Amino acid sequence: MSLNAASGSTASPGIRVADKPVTILRPPVIYPKHSFSVPITPPIAIASLAATLEKHGYRVDAIDAIGEDLHHLEEMPRQRVLQGLTFEKVVARVAPDSDILAVSVMFSQEWPLIRDLLILIKSRNPGLVIIAGGEHITALPAFSLRDCAALDYCGTGEGEGLLLEFIAAIRSGKDPREIAGLCYRDGGEVVCNPRRHRISDLDSLPWPAWDKIPIETYLSASYGGSGPKSGRTIPIVATRGCPFRCSFCSSSNMWGQRYVMRSPANVIDEIKLYSDKYRVTHVHFYDLTAIISKEWILEFCRLYREKNLNVVWCLPTGTRSEALDQEVIESLAATNCRYLVYAPESGSPATLKSLNKELNLDALLQSVRIAVKQGIITRCNLVVGFPGETIANLLETLVFQLRLALVGVDDAPLYLFAPYPGSELFEYLRSNNRIPEINDEYFDTLIGQMVLSSRTMYTEKMSGYIVALARIIGMSLFYGLSYLLRPRRIARSFINIFVRKTTDTVFEQRILEMIQRRFGR
Repeated sequence: MSLNAASGSTASPGIRVADKPVTILRPPVIYPKHSFSVPITPPIAIASLAATLEKHGYRVDAIDAIGEDLHHLEEMPRQRVLQGLTFEKVVARVAPDSDILAVSVMFSQEWPLIRDLLILIKSRNPGLVIIAGGEHITALPAFSLRDCAALDYCGTGEGEGLLLEFIAAIRSGKDPREIAGLCYRDGGEVVCNPRRHRISDLDSLPWPAWDKIPIETYLSASYGGSGPKSGRTIPIVATRGCPFRCSFCSSSNMWGQRYVMRSPANVIDEIKLYSDKYRVTHVHFYDLTAIISKEWILEFCRLYREKNLNVVWCLPTGTRSEALDQEVIESLAATNCRYLVYAPESGSPATLKSLNKELNLDALLQSVRIAVKQGIITRCNLVVGFPGETIANLLETLVFQLRLALVGVDDAPLYLFAPYPGSELFEYLRSNNRIPEINDEYFDTLIGQMVLSSRTMYTEKMSGYIVALARIIGMSLFYGLSYLLRPRRIARSFINIFVRKTTDTVFEQRILEMIQRRFGR
């Protein structure tokens, strides 16, 4: 079914199914009680799906279970905290006349919570057809259908075309089981249809329908999501997919290796709309790999200057350094790019080779030096605890982290490796019985990466205790040296956190969020 096709329908006897709302759910979030990082972000996935459905004439009821009760915290079993609407409040939000509920499940550590929530929703609304999509579902569709009896269908890959076709089939009484990308039960088996073709023209998609969710709550709150927050911040996505195939990443399972870009003009127009309509002052790009094409980013910067925009923009999710040369970085700085994240992942060449990550660490450091000199706040994401990583490899990463502090990087967190479903390393660990079962205990290991003292279960050549200790030592040394070498950052962080309630770095942002969770708004 084309995204440009009309898809309304009526059903007998005299009930207009076109008048029924399609419910799109973003569940509440759950995280460890002692987590140092709880990214709370506006739900761009359900806002985008809502926009597509409304464009094709459907009524949409979007439930943002985080934004609708952003400051509600509730202690859960196993030292967990739920943020957002309680289960009962989510159930109460499902309209009685809604016939289809679509839920986005991006992160596998959230699956046990979402599964239990769907079971409760189905028990109160037995006639409701429930379909789930997102990166977790794409990686584990058969498991998800077996693990959650309340779930009727799974959609893999991109959701816009699939969901349109699915709604049209359900509401016209047709069998949806021929839809490409759909997974369903057939007796005691799970059947997964061949994947859909990727959407090639991203400019044809409508921009997110932020009016369907409480966007003002996010804009006025001090939650910065994946990056720091210094004003009214909204996310944007300019590309889909990633042409690389790192073994720790599950994105290739979701998107393949085809990298699709919107036109720079289309992205600029969206930013201008947000500035005019929502008084947005900051835009965060949530792309998997934001900058691949030098030509694209230079054209974006040219149009930014031409439109005389005054919006600060950031790249908080990590990008490659290959296209970030002197010319590009100077253009970024000249157009209000204030925060730039690199994703080296490791400081060990041997580890990078084992991860299929083609990266020259010296070239990355040179790019970082240029960015720091241009006044751009920089972060480098590092990960430890990979299978096959040795103590020597780990020490190389810690030394590289200190080199980052010396050149002026503001943030260099050490994350704990998590084997996400859909990644090559997940399959490797499964085949070696290092993940004997996919169950709640396994999902708990994924959520543990945000606790500094967590011990990995997946290293093969060193103990989890060594990795946990290395994280504490590494981050303490990096931030201690960073602030010692640049004492002005101490004053900046103190003023940002305790006076302005805004942040310039993710380190500041996480401290501010922890204070808010512990002491209130």
